[in-house]
Amino acid sequence: MENLSNWTPAVAEIRTWPEYTPLPLRTLSGLVQKLGITQLFVKDESKRFGADIGSFKALGAPYAVYKILADGVHTKTLVRPSSAELRTSKYRDITQRETVCVATDSNQGRELAYGAQVFGCQCVVYIHSHVSEGRADKMKELGAVVIRVDGEYEASVSRAKEDARMNGWFFVSSTSWSDFHNDIPQHVMNAYMVVVEEALNAIPVLDRITHVFVCGGVSSIAAAIFQGFYTRIHDNHAYKMPCFILVEPSEADCLLQSAKAGEARQSEGSLRTLMAGLACRMEGALLAYERLYRGTGYGCGRWYEDIS
Repeated sequence: MENLSNWTPAVAEIRTWPEYTPLPLRTLSGLVQKLGITQLFVKDESKRFGADIGSFKALGAPYAVYKILADGVHTKTLVRPSSAELRTSKYRDITQRETVCVATDSNQGRELAYGAQVFGCQCVVYIHSHVSEGRADKMKELGAVVIRVDGEYEASVSRAKEDARMNGWFFVSSTSWSDFHNDIPQHVMNAYMVVVEEALNAIPVLDRITHVFVCGGVSSIAAAIFQGFYTRIHDNHAYKMPCFILVEPSEADCLLQSAKAGEARQSEGSLRTLMAGLACRMEGALLAYERLYRGTGYGCGRWYEDIS
C-alpha cells in the first residue's frame, strides 16, 4: 500500500481547520458486561464538523477539494494558497470556475458539497434511484446540483465519471480503479487517517486489542483503518496483530462473496438495506481491500453469513 503510506501531511493540515475538534472513543460498558468481554470501544464520528455534517466523510471530500483548488490556483498564479486563504474571496475568481462531482448514497455527496461551499467551487452530485428525497435535499441545501440517475449505485458512478470527463470536472471519490495512483482518492483516503490517529491515540492499551470491526461498503474507510492499525502495530514488534473484520449488509455482500471466491465478485442481493451507504453491488475500491489484505499477509478466514 505504498500509495497510501504518506498520510501525515493530510492529518496535520486538517488539524489546523477551525472546525476541527478531536472526536472521542466511546466505551460501551453495558455491552461489555452482556458479552462477557474486557473492553469494547466505538469511534464516535457523529459530530464531525458539527451535527449537521456528522460523518467521517467530512474529512476526505473537503480535504480533496482543498488540494484540487490549491493545485489549480498554483497552476495559474505560481502561488500555492493555504486552506485559510481559500476560505476567503482572495482566489474566488479562480476556484469558482472549477467543478467537483461524485456519485453517492448520501454522505459523500453531502460532504463534497460542504467542501465546495467552504473552499469556493461548484459541486454536482449524482444519486441513484434508491436515494431518498430527504438525502437529496440535504445536498441541495449545501449548494450542490443533484442529478438522479436510473438504476443502482454503479449506474450513478458511470454517469458521474463520464460527465466529469466530458466537462473537465474533478471526480472526487475514495474509490480507486488503479491501485491509488490517482491523487484524488489518495487525498480522500489520507484524510480518513484522522479517524485512525484519533482512535489509536485514545486506546489505553493498544497491545490488548484483539478484534477491529469496520463497515464494508466501497471499503475505503476499512482500508484506511486497517492500514493505520497495521502500520502502528507492525512498527511495534511487541504487539500482536488483531483480527480485522469487515461488516456489510447481507443484501449488499460483494466483499463477502469476493473473499469466499478469492476474486472480485458482485453481490447478488437486492441492495435493500437501512445501511444505505453500504449498498454497493461491486466497487473499484475492492482493490483497496485486496491490496491491504495481500500486503499485510494477514486476514481472518471466517465469513459470518448468518449475522451479516
